[in-house]
Amino acid sequence: MRGSNEDRTGRGAPSARAASFTIAGWATLLLLAGAGEVWAQRAPAGGNAAAVAARLALADSALRACEVAATAPGADGSAAGQSADRAEAAYGEAERAGAAPADVLTGRASVLSRCRIPLANMFRKGELAEESSELARRAIAADSMHLGARFLLAMNDFYMPEFLGRTDAATQEMEWVVEHYGARAGPGLGPLAYLCLGDLYVRGGRKAEAAATWRKGAALFPGRAA
Repeated sequence: MRGSNEDRTGRGAPSARAASFTIAGWATLLLLAGAGEVWAQRAPAGGNAAAVAARLALADSALRACEVAATAPGADGSAAGQSADRAEAAYGEAERAGAAPADVLTGRASVLSRCRIPLANMFRKGELAEESSELARRAIAADSMHLGARFLLAMNDFYMPEFLGRTDAATQEMEWVVEHYGARAGPGLGPLAYLCLGDLYVRGGRKAEAAATWRKGAALFPGRAA
């Protein structure tokens, strides 16, 4: 449903045309769902798995905190920037503890997209989005099944202005998320994946596929139905 809330490129929240979902922006939904962490984390084998998991949990908590700071009404840019710095440092600590490269790269990309982009000027937003997408692509190269990296890359392209021609790339990546994870994406990310994929189909003139996608998402996640 497009409304007064706008995303990082000036586009409103994804449309809920013919869908049973309503959202006020993807970051807000993920926060409400408690899904601010990096999805599909894979702790390494060995005796340090518990230590790595603890470090990643701390980093994920720092990510949620910096996202809240960056998206709060009247956000303080300086304070939000410091919060983002802490989140980036926390993922660095997780990396040194032995966290999987894909998790660390996706975490750092998430800090850019969720914490730094909201308060950047329009020109800088585009640069940050490209930096975030490059980190996500590196994460996918390290772990092709990493849900967080795939979803973040799709959302970065989803929110790009349409004149930049990223709709097809966003569609392909979101189709991958839906095809490979579907209901397993969980109640935080799953409904949004189907909603945004339907919106992307509408942009491409594929209205019948959009409606079918929204119906399937509503069936899989009835708890998110309006």
